[in-house]
Amino acid sequence: MSMVIMGKSVNSELSIRVKTMSHEDIKLEETMNPLFPMRDKAVLQSITLNNESDLTCVADYSNVQEVTVTGFSSVLDLSVLRNTSTSKIVIDVRGLLTLDLMPLKNCQDLRVLEIVNTEISSIALDPLGSCQNLRVFNISDSQIPSIDLAPLTQLENLVGLYLHRNRLKQVNLNPLSNLYNLANLYLHSNDLSSVDITPLQTCPSLSYLSLSGNPLQGINLTPLDSCVLLESLELSRCCLSRLDLSFLRPNQSLRILKLSDNPLTELIIPKKVGLNSVEYIDISSAKLCSLDLTFLHKNKDLSSLILRGNNLQHLDMTPLSPSHRIQKIDFSYNLLSALDLSPLQHQTLLSELNLSHNRLECIILPKYGSNKIDVSHNKVRSIELGPLKSHQVLELDLSSNNIDSLDLSPLSCRYRTDLIKHLSPVSMITGEIEQLLLNLSDNRLRNIDLTPLGTIPHVGQIDLSNNPLSVIDFSPFLYHEHVKIVLDEKQISDCEVITMLPESIDILEVPLTAH
Repeated sequence: MSMVIMGKSVNSELSIRVKTMSHEDIKLEETMNPLFPMRDKAVLQSITLNNESDLTCVADYSNVQEVTVTGFSSVLDLSVLRNTSTSKIVIDVRGLLTLDLMPLKNCQDLRVLEIVNTEISSIALDPLGSCQNLRVFNISDSQIPSIDLAPLTQLENLVGLYLHRNRLKQVNLNPLSNLYNLANLYLHSNDLSSVDITPLQTCPSLSYLSLSGNPLQGINLTPLDSCVLLESLELSRCCLSRLDLSFLRPNQSLRILKLSDNPLTELIIPKKVGLNSVEYIDISSAKLCSLDLTFLHKNKDLSSLILRGNNLQHLDMTPLSPSHRIQKIDFSYNLLSALDLSPLQHQTLLSELNLSHNRLECIILPKYGSNKIDVSHNKVRSIELGPLKSHQVLELDLSSNNIDSLDLSPLSCRYRTDLIKHLSPVSMITGEIEQLLLNLSDNRLRNIDLTPLGTIPHVGQIDLSNNPLSVIDFSPFLYHEHVKIVLDEKQISDCEVITMLPESIDILEVPLTAH
């Protein structure tokens, strides 16, 4: 059964959740889920907590498997848990200044210990050295500047160690060497200016390593060459100007690579490496002037490639031709003057393509287009929308370019029944009809034929403002409902510009701006 123990006083407000189970239920759950017992067979009740830091009432219940303490208090006494069969303890107590783990010594059944959202600045882990079955230790979102991990040396069953969002200035990882089962190590959002990860080379099960949000100016990743099961490497929001990923092997299991928000000017990824399994790459907000994508030439699983906010002047997309699962490409805020996306001939799932804020004069769209395309704030004079006839475009933003003519006829094909497989994920999940949003503002269009858009049953908004249009014929929307047209004040004042305005159209006026 499950019980919630509520306590209130002038200085504290605690809620304690206790889960108890029969020996038969325990044995059954151990068989079904030996690592993280869920303990779902609970009955909720409430009793009064007599002392703000006294958990002695927990002793009134036999076979206590999980204890969760939440609320606010400066002190907490765990003595009642001494020599119990508790497998999971969660302490989420704001204002907690200190915590003695000695009562947990020799708790052989303890598998999960979480201490989060506290004001603890120092904690001794010595008692945990005897908790041989501890799988997860989490002490995050606290105020710890340093921590001695030596007591964890003998914890052969430790799977996850979470020390993120503290104030760690240094950490010695030597005690973690030879922890065969260690899979998750989270050290992000601390004050580490350096960290030696050499001990991790003898942790063959390491899958997730997060060092993001530390003032690291350099790091040697070579020790990770033996961690062939590494799936996620996160080094975002550091101070890295150079990073060498030569340690990666062709057979590496890496799926997630996050390097954003670093002053990176040099990123070394040897061609022979080949990130064949990576699915998500984020190297945004860096200072890269060039990037050779050859390391992706055999990758068929890539779903997101984010290079936003660099100084890239050229990108060869040819290495991405084998990929057929890319959903998001973001090359915005770079210095690209030309881009050929035709090698992406197998990308039927592409849902977002962002090329805004570059210097693009020439662009070739991918064969199957994308649900959402943003080419705004470039120098494009003309663009071929032919590839979009094979896709359901939901948002097309071509604003703030130099476009003087545009053929919209490819968009009229986007609701053909044979294109149902290209529906956006939102449409497929919710069944809702999504409307076309087209932004052509701030260009040099003198004429625009909107007739192709008349074949689209659901048009949401068309922005034609800040174009020197001589005539705008809205008759194609005669039978549409609630189409929003954005025009500038000059276009609206010149009545001769607007012809055949159906009642269903809502005109939105915006100020005229200099182009």
